[in-house]
Formats: sequence, structure tokens, C-alpha cells
Amino acid sequence: MIPQGDGASLPAGLGRENRTLHMVTECNQALLRATDEAGLMESICRIVVEKGGYRMAWVGFAEVTGGVKKVRPIAHAGFVEGYLDRLLITWDEGEHGRGPTGTAIRTGKPVFIRSMGDDPHFGPWRGATPAPSPCRSRTGGRSTAP
Repeated sequence: MIPQGDGASLPAGLGRENRTLHMVTECNQALLRATDEAGLMESICRIVVEKGGYRMAWVGFAEVTGGVKKVRPIAHAGFVEGYLDRLLITWDEGEHGRGPTGTAIRTGKPVFIRSMGDDPHFGPWRGATPAPSPCRSRTGGRSTAP
């Protein structure tokens, strides 16, 4: 039997897996209850923060405006304080498109970063990132997915 709670008393790794399972279950429930896309995205972000243990989660749409391939944030939860407003994220091959989000959109594959402070592709946004990173999870990893 797996104890209830945040998994802190579970063997190493099992607490994280338990937390992830709860997060995925809650996301599935949000999908079933959703009546509109915007509400669903806000719910998913909130669940990722509350159940998954991330400080911040956000969803953005890849758009082309005036020939510029930009990512427009549409939903978020957790620590933000204008963080997303200060960012220029693109999905082209330029400096602002080679970060984790632009790469995930271009390749269609998730991107995982161990340390935003050390990753050379995260350079353009390093000054805008509050300390500690808003994307840091309890497990220390960060990720972005298409």
C-alpha cells in the first residue's frame, strides 16, 4: 500500500513517481471536464504546479506574425511576476529560437535541461529568469515539450 501525501516518506524515486501519477490523473480529469481550450490550459498549468511540484508552468502557442515565428504565452500558473512578459521566445533558427521551447516546437520532441544557468542555449533569457529558476521542479529538472 502506498501512503497518502506528497511521497516524502516513500523510498527514493517512488515519491516522485507517485506525484507524477497524481499529476497525470488530475490532468486527465481536467481534460474530461474542460469546456474550452483556455480553461483547460490554465487547469493543466495549475495541476503541474500544485500536484507535480514545479514552481511555474506555462503554455504558449507557436505563431507566425509578420514573418516572425513567435511563441505567445496563453496560460500559466505558479511563480510568474511578469516573467513571461519580459521574454522574447521564437521558434526560428535565430538566437531566441534555439532555446528549449523553440527547439521543441521545431523538432516536435521534448527538450530537457538540467540547469538553465549552465545551458548555453538558455543565454538570451538568463537575465529575465528570477532566482531560483521559475521552472525548477522538486527533482531539479526542467523541461519543455511541443
